Amino acid sequence: MIHSKGLHIDAVLSFYLYELGLTEQSEKLLRSVVSNGFKSEMTFLS
Repeated sequence: MIHSKGLHIDAVLSFYLYELGLTEQSEKLLRSVVSNGFKSEMTFLS
């Protein structure tokens, strides 16, 4: 995570937004995270 340029924080925020029911904002943020090259088991998009 130290080399993720803060994208891991954005990924966590997207999960939090999803839990709050803000799915559109969550998906938009997660797509941004993934398009910037951050990858983990939790950030895959279908």
